[in-house]
Amino acid sequence: MLWLDRKYILLVSSRLQGFKQKSDKLFNCKCPICGDSEIHKSKRRMYFYVKGNDFRVYCHNCSYNSSVKYFLKQIDLGLYNQYRLDELGNNREQKEFIKTVSPKNDNSNWMQELWKLKKISQLPVGHPARVYVESRNIPTPFHSILRWTSEFMYWTNGLQEKFTKANLALDEGRIIIPYFSRDKKFFAYTGRSLTDSLRYILIVLDHSVPLLFGLDRIDISRKILVVEGPIDSLFLENCLAMSGSNIADLTKIADRDKFVVVFDNEPHKIKAKKKFEQAIQNGFKVCIFPTWVEDKDINQFINNGWKPSYIQELIDENTFSGLSAKIRLEERYK
Repeated sequence: MLWLDRKYILLVSSRLQGFKQKSDKLFNCKCPICGDSEIHKSKRRMYFYVKGNDFRVYCHNCSYNSSVKYFLKQIDLGLYNQYRLDELGNNREQKEFIKTVSPKNDNSNWMQELWKLKKISQLPVGHPARVYVESRNIPTPFHSILRWTSEFMYWTNGLQEKFTKANLALDEGRIIIPYFSRDKKFFAYTGRSLTDSLRYILIVLDHSVPLLFGLDRIDISRKILVVEGPIDSLFLENCLAMSGSNIADLTKIADRDKFVVVFDNEPHKIKAKKKFEQAIQNGFKVCIFPTWVEDKDINQFINNGWKPSYIQELIDENTFSGLSAKIRLEERYK
């Protein structure tokens, strides 16, 4: 849908370097996938253009080709999830927002509303959310940080109006995984469903903060591990989660050489290779697990009996950068 694609192109534009609207049907920016050019910083070779009834995204440098929807999935998971919800209520007559008594759009009020929710540790034994958290073997100290709301969309609309009437018809309870900035301000959260519906919905309240989970817990003077999912980051020391954000956002926190990027053990070779290549090209150290490692992610390692100390050792032994990373990558995914 052209109007929906156009809406989200404009919403994500603040995250795209050199973004420019050339016409109602054409937008241009620097490609966040390949960076366009390390030599010519002014290059802008990504285009959003109309094809049929939709916009398409194409980079003339790296040949990246995608729909707007899946471009958002790579760049901003919060907007991607909102896009999917808008698709569910795509009748324009249903676009009127539910009006709620909302606190002011500032962090102190957001924090107050968060603290009103029950901690997972406060839920009765046998509560589905508590059972889920315990089944994932999430360390006990985090049970008092994770929260529960029985009406995720209504609660969200009390912070910022994100959901329409059509959306609210699909409301359900979700575990709240809160994101805090370096100065411990509440700026985003993920809602984890306990059903087979859309499992994760990421809500960003303040787009000025890099969309990274665990910013409040890391020591930037030490090595920082970077995983993909927030839950995975809870098992490792000094660890961040990217949550679908652009890997370049890490440099807003510390120098590149501080990070070791630990991607999920992705079985799809082409998809996995592309992630690693982007990280290596951007100068990051990466962990490339040996072929005998079959578990998908850190949480699965833990659930299968691996100790965090052993996982850390395995990461250290399989961390590479530059040319050695490229060679290991070819060996791993040949």
